[in-house]
Amino acid sequence: MHIDKKVSYGIKLKMCKIVEKYEGVIIDKPINVKWGNYSQIKCEMLLFEEAFEYPVNFDYYHLLSGVDLPLYPIQYIHRFFELHKGAEFFVIINEDSIDEKAGFERINYYHLYTCFGRRFTNILLRTGFAAFSIKIQKMIGVSRCKSDINFSVYKGSNWCSITRNAVEFLLSRKKDIFRRFKYTMCADEVYKQTIFMNSPFAKMRYVTSEDDRMKSNLREIDWSRGNPYTWKEEDIALLSHSPNLFARKFSIHHRFVIDYIREHI
Repeated sequence: MHIDKKVSYGIKLKMCKIVEKYEGVIIDKPINVKWGNYSQIKCEMLLFEEAFEYPVNFDYYHLLSGVDLPLYPIQYIHRFFELHKGAEFFVIINEDSIDEKAGFERINYYHLYTCFGRRFTNILLRTGFAAFSIKIQKMIGVSRCKSDINFSVYKGSNWCSITRNAVEFLLSRKKDIFRRFKYTMCADEVYKQTIFMNSPFAKMRYVTSEDDRMKSNLREIDWSRGNPYTWKEEDIALLSHSPNLFARKFSIHHRFVIDYIREHI
């Protein structure tokens, strides 16, 4: 479990008291995670590493945010993954690798401004600096992906459920991940997909159907009504009948739906 370094001591203390009664919960080293920055990848890798080194060898590792909830009882979730043992649950938006419009520029150029996150003094200044920086890099021929001719780039949701073998493979590429994705933009949605799809794990990816590949990570997420949409009381029926095991995102401002799910799973 990771609690952002920016979280106040009081809130962190409350969170620690809540989880201390649960066996196996480890509070990881706090990182100041900035939106769009490599720190997002660093945080994920830290969590994978900590979980992988835990004395118990788990079959699956689930990357979840603080605004996620399970939609089914833990016994059902365990049974599902036992039934699909060996499958990798992560989303790919574009099967044929991504082009510049889909986000290739995120990793092909250096995005130094991401070190400031969303708190960059002014959104217009940030946008202008980003555009100018990339334009200059194009002019002088910068291309971080040029050397990897046979290395295709893929994009998808950062939330996933992957096997122990996949986590081990990801951790074995730690130095390579740092080299490829340091100073990139929002590469938390790119690095796992790119690493896995250029490996034997590509054949293990779980896909329910061609029309529903966005649910390959078993997360019920609504991008049509928000960024993503926050589930409310009127969505209870939809969530109750969802085939997905987890859902996001939830908010304390819509407490009823949270309490309902907790009481009925």
